[in-house]
Amino acid sequence: QTDADILRQMIAGERRAHRFNFETRDLAKTTSNAPNVTTFSDVVIDQARLVGPMMDPSVVTVLTTASGEDLVLPSLASWSTANREAEADAIDEEDPGFGKTTLKAYKHAFLVQVSQEFLADSNIDVIGFLGQQAGNAIGYAVNNALTLGTGTVQEQGIVPASTLGKTGGTATASRGTGEFNADELIDLVYSLDGAARRLPGFGVMASGASIGAMRKLKTSSGDYVFVPTIQPGQPDSILGYPLIENPHMAAQGSGAKSVLAGHFPSYYTRMVGGIDVARSDDYAFNTGQVTLRFQVRVDGNLPQTSHVKHFKGGTA
Repeated sequence: QTDADILRQMIAGERRAHRFNFETRDLAKTTSNAPNVTTFSDVVIDQARLVGPMMDPSVVTVLTTASGEDLVLPSLASWSTANREAEADAIDEEDPGFGKTTLKAYKHAFLVQVSQEFLADSNIDVIGFLGQQAGNAIGYAVNNALTLGTGTVQEQGIVPASTLGKTGGTATASRGTGEFNADELIDLVYSLDGAARRLPGFGVMASGASIGAMRKLKTSSGDYVFVPTIQPGQPDSILGYPLIENPHMAAQGSGAKSVLAGHFPSYYTRMVGGIDVARSDDYAFNTGQVTLRFQVRVDGNLPQTSHVKHFKGGTA
């Protein structure tokens, strides 16, 4: 049976609940990138990606687990140190330091009610309708959490987890308070370690408003820092790095963290299974509506905080 067949059985009352799994990387194995037949799960994740990049496995690292117990990710906290030693002296022990990041499973959910007449109308694309509703509602909420979450009883968003790379200067006649200029974006990119800049997946992330401002920037030599793509499916670039739009990033402003630069696969998005869908005929029985519940459990964090840095707008 396809996912569409299963969903139609739920609509007809022949099945009460089902879990639709995502086709993404899990902890035990990887799946090929070969095209697959579109199913309900594909419709949901495609729509989710339109509202932000934090669930997109081509931008961040997505881990899918079968159950929701704590997932511990070990990480290197400090390097060993090599010392100059005199002849015949004892060599000092310099062990590396290790840390850990724990990913939990926070639930995002919503209900959608559909009339029985709507479900009975064979001319209506119920699969596409429900996929769009689930994708936008869940995708928008999860992307917001994985971007701005504080990490206290919620996801640790990539913006709060990042470290300071560059603080903007004072306002001038040519720019307002909190705005960035071309030189400051260059400083932001090169505030990261050279090894991090060479990792595949290094890029720049900002909101649409900030990207619009970047398009107008020039270096002191008069060259635009923004380069629009000419290849279909490829992102625009800035300073030679891919530019990723995230609608939940802050716009330029006093003290605002409006631009990220870094290795975004260093951010781990954890998903438990896929999207759970359940049906109830009793919840809105008196109005003749069928209620469908969509829910997903996720978490996210940046174990190596030095791999992503932010620009912070000046306050004067």
